[in-house]
This record gives sequence, C-alpha cells and structure tokens, in this order.
Amino acid sequence: MKKAIASSLAIAAMCFLLTIALSDSTNAQQTASTAQCYCCFNGTVVQLTPEQRKEKGGQCFPTMDEAKKFCDNQPNLCWCCVNGTVVQLTLEQCKEKGGQCFPTMEEAKKFCDNQPNLCWCCVNGVVMQLTPDQCKEKGGQCFPTMDEAKKFCDNQPNLCWCCVNGVVMQVPKADCEKRSGRCYATEAEARRYCRTTDLVWCCVNGVVMQIPKLDCDAKGGSGYATEAEARRYCRTTDLVWCCVNGVVMQVPKADCDAKGGSGYATEAEARRYCRTTDLIWCCVNGVVMQIPKLDCDVKGGRGYATEAEARRYCRTTDLVWCCVNGVVMQVPKADCDAKGGRGFATSEEAKKFCADQQPPRFCWCCVNGQVQQLTPAMCKAKGGRCYKSKEEAAKNCR
Repeated sequence: MKKAIASSLAIAAMCFLLTIALSDSTNAQQTASTAQCYCCFNGTVVQLTPEQRKEKGGQCFPTMDEAKKFCDNQPNLCWCCVNGTVVQLTLEQCKEKGGQCFPTMEEAKKFCDNQPNLCWCCVNGVVMQLTPDQCKEKGGQCFPTMDEAKKFCDNQPNLCWCCVNGVVMQVPKADCEKRSGRCYATEAEARRYCRTTDLVWCCVNGVVMQIPKLDCDAKGGSGYATEAEARRYCRTTDLVWCCVNGVVMQVPKADCDAKGGSGYATEAEARRYCRTTDLIWCCVNGVVMQIPKLDCDVKGGRGYATEAEARRYCRTTDLVWCCVNGVVMQVPKADCDAKGGRGFATSEEAKKFCADQQPPRFCWCCVNGQVQQLTPAMCKAKGGRCYKSKEEAAKNCR
C-alpha cells in the first residue's frame, strides 16, 4: 500500500513540474512575440515589434548599436513613386527617374494613387512628362520610362510643325526650311500664327519670326515685308532709338545717321528729346547729339545749327576755349589760330583774358567842378564821379 501511495505522489510531482515548464515556455513565447527590437528601416533606426517590422520590411536587431551599424552600411533607400508605380530605390535613383521619395510604402502608394496617369512623352524630339491625353494631343508617343522615350526620340528625325503659305504640316525641320516655311514647337502654335494674310517678318530683340502684324506690335517688335529686310535690320547690337524730324524709330545706327537723325540708347530717352522745335546739334565731350538747347546747356555742351557743323567742330582732343575780339567760344586750336584768337584750357581763363583785352571804357567825370572824359579807374583815382553823358555830368558837376 505504501509503495502505491509513493508512486502516485511521484507521478503527481512530475505532472506538476511539467505543467510549470510548459507555462514558462508559453510565457516566454508570448514575451518574445510582444518584445520590441531595433529595426533598420530606410537608413533610419526605429524601435518596432516583430510584427511591425515584418509589415514594414525592415531588419530587426536586439540592440540599437547593431541596428545602427547595419544601417550605416546600407544604401540610402526610400519608397519611390515613379509614373504611378511604387519601387524601392536610392534617393539618387529616384530623382534621376523623376520620381518622389517617401519613408514608407504606404505614403508612397497613397501619393501615387492621387497622381494623374503620367507617361514619358516624345514630342518633336523633346522628352517631357505628360498625361497620355496631353501627349496624344501634341502628336507625341508615350513611354513608361524616360530612357525609353529618350531612345525613341534620338532615333526620330528633327520634326517641327511647319507653316507654308498658310498650311500647317509636320515635317523635318530641314524640309520646312527648304520650302521657305516657318517652324513651330506645337501644332496649336503653328495654327495660331499660320495665316496667309496680315503676316510680317518681325524683329524682336534680334530674333526674326514671321507672325501676324498685331502680334509683332504687341511684342514691341519691328515688322518688315520680307525676311531678307528683317534679317538685314534685325541685330542685337548696333541698334539705336533714332529721332528723325520728331519721329522715334529703332534702326541700325548707320541708317539713323544716313537719315540725319539722332540716336539714343533707350526709347524713353529718344522720346524725351525727340521734338520738332527747339532742337540743336549739341557737342558734349566730343559726342554729337540732337537735343533741346536747354539740355545742351545743362550738359555743358556747345550747340550748332547743323549736324555737319557740329561734327566739324566736335572733337575730343585739340579743342580750346578761344578768345576772338572779346568773344569766347570752344573751337579746334587750328580754327582759333586762323581767326587770330587766343586759346585757353578752360572757359574761365578765356573769359578773364577777353575781359582784360577789351578797349578801355570811358565816362564823363566830374572832378573839382570840371567835366572831363576819363576811364572809370582814373576818375575814381582823382576823387571824381562818373556819368553816362556829358550833359548829366555838367548838370551835376559843381
């Protein structure tokens, strides 16, 4: 009997110990399943549960140091939305493909789902990102990647939308030029400008284009009847705003001079000075310009009646301030010598010399009750008083 009881107690004890062991194992598994780990996710260390790690696809480590060491050796990846598709790439690869980077797949997918359905479109040899409808409207070809679109574009002839005698067609640029047509980047632009009437060859900032006259005026351009004439006058350099008989126009400097006009750097300056009255040809520091007389005086210039006279005397060197018969003028030294004058470097010196060279002025001087004709200086030295006329001196001389 005792042996049976002892055997039962031993079996009970073993069952109890086995139950405890199984309970500890279950608790360990539950603890392990809920324990967090350090996860390397897209180059960043975050603390996640194993389930979260499995969902996000990162790599789990028991310590932060291990996770950081692993992360530092990985490429800097992100979830990239490219043309509506989510892929995992480096930042550089995503940028190169024209995509947008996100830290999680969910964010990238959400962004992609809200984007229009874009493709890489080859239009007239140019690759751009458009919707399929936009690409079709422009007459282009859609591709899923930029590389495919570029490869296709590189193998295509250099096409453009060509306007020839009011007709729009898509042909190689070289053929358009042979037909004396005008190339445009898009069909819409070609149809807008391609008209058989009211077209001019327009020069805008040195660029020649054939467009309607109204559009040329709106761009501030200058219209010509033929392309040859437009290219002759359309230059980015050597153009001036020319005033001819009160009219302002933008023409090459040589043409402005030939018309007897005066050239200015800006339209505002030309319109300010371009008047039909009170204009003179002014020489300022060797430069001839047609401006109002008051402006010439303000600039310290010298005015002439004609351009020829101004250009004859207007030189930057060999000019002197000349005193001739009491009159001061700025002329070339040779002309001053020919007139028998005396040249000076400044107008002040010339005026002072001229004043000293004037013949002495006389007055009627009353000295000690007698009237005599003396210079003002002599009259003053004798203690007398000067009068303008002999009668006035006699009336007041006592």
